[in-house]
Amino acid sequence: YPGAAIMAAKSAARAGAGYVAVATPDACANLIRMALPSIPVFAIPSDSRGSFGAAARMTVCEIAKKYSCVLCGPGMTTSAGAMQVVSGLLELDVPLILDADALKIAIDGIDSNPEMYRREQPLVMTPHYRELSRLVAGDEVNDLGTAIAAAQKVVWAAGSDNLVVIAKGPTTAICGVERVLLPLSG
Repeated sequence: YPGAAIMAAKSAARAGAGYVAVATPDACANLIRMALPSIPVFAIPSDSRGSFGAAARMTVCEIAKKYSCVLCGPGMTTSAGAMQVVSGLLELDVPLILDADALKIAIDGIDSNPEMYRREQPLVMTPHYRELSRLVAGDEVNDLGTAIAAAQKVVWAAGSDNLVVIAKGPTTAICGVERVLLPLSG
């Protein structure tokens, strides 16, 4: 889904992130290049479905090492190659934001492999309420109170001082180990 990667890159550039680049399966690299002429696009080998292929993990991780922060997930799908990319990025020493499909991939790991989420560098997860429900094994998240409880459950399950969960919804909550922040709307 190249549109998600395009919107994420535009948003990062517009927000002042500095040097922004996109690593995408080669099947959609030219489309993204046309939509984002001022942003470098790295074409990563794709599988037969147009998703990240088997060689993607190594290539994406090498590119990621050159950046001060990495966003992973928007539009990437949940293919086997994408799963390898997410696990490779979690192992890197780079600040990481997991969103969208990367969260779907991460769902199984938080309870079965919490040490994967204990990192020296910050890890930010940005689930909306339904994704947050899946992250906490189906506990219903449908309002701010249940969102905060679920986000804290994720943070505490991982046992990391560097994990923050941004529970997106009608009211967003930013949950870390020590505090919960409620940003002003808008």
